[in-house]
Amino acid sequence: MKNKLLILMITFCALPAILLAWSENDYISSLIKKGEFSEALTLMDKSTFEPSIADKYKGQIYYGLYNPDSAIYYLEKTYRNGIQDDATIIAFSQALLWKKNFKDASSLLKQVQDKSDLDYLKVRANQHELLGELKDALKIYEKVIPAEELPYGTMERKAILLSWMKKFDASIALFDKIIDTEIVSEPLRVRCLVKKAEVIAWKKDFDTSIEILDAVVEEHPKNTAARFVKAQIFEWLGKYKDAKNLYKDILLVDKENVEAKWKLEKLLWVN
Repeated sequence: MKNKLLILMITFCALPAILLAWSENDYISSLIKKGEFSEALTLMDKSTFEPSIADKYKGQIYYGLYNPDSAIYYLEKTYRNGIQDDATIIAFSQALLWKKNFKDASSLLKQVQDKSDLDYLKVRANQHELLGELKDALKIYEKVIPAEELPYGTMERKAILLSWMKKFDASIALFDKIIDTEIVSEPLRVRCLVKKAEVIAWKKDFDTSIEILDAVVEEHPKNTAARFVKAQIFEWLGKYKDAKNLYKDILLVDKENVEAKWKLEKLLWVN
């Protein structure tokens, strides 16, 4: 009887810590699922998770933030600690693909149990993209999009792929479909506007492209992607001084922008 009472007392005392761990777990998981990675990362610094669980969450967060080096560091630790579920393997593989490590990514992808998983299929599509196997990637995206509840990110990838395949009108139409959907997030909408403008420029309709890019910058003054595409258009048109000034503007907003620095160095000869 005494032993039972002792167990009950220990359990009762430990209950707040257990409930706190459950609460933290659920909240961090919900933030990751919603894509609120920066907030999740901030909370991780105050969390009480054991190291292996913390590594897993940090790997997922950095993966969501498109930070390949940090994602690989934590996902590899998670994998080597024996947490080898499909979600971990898929994220680890994608992060390796971002670093062009095709060999290790391919080896990991073979270990995924559910080959019908939509995230797995999207990583396989990205693998085909990076290998230049565009038709194979397109087939996968066309399979995934109807199956996703919110397919707009995948639709963006398909639209980009269509532009690379020089199917410009189909690409623009798909970008428009994303842009015109009310529930699409603002960052995705803006990305698609810039990409659409770029494809329009590839069709030599520079005036329309610049009009779209100027509207993006007016609405989002710190957007450097729109300025970069406009600067490229100026280069194509031989307006090198205007291009140079735009690259300078980009560096005022983002002083570490490597592409703008490189482009500016190429135009040093312009007075």
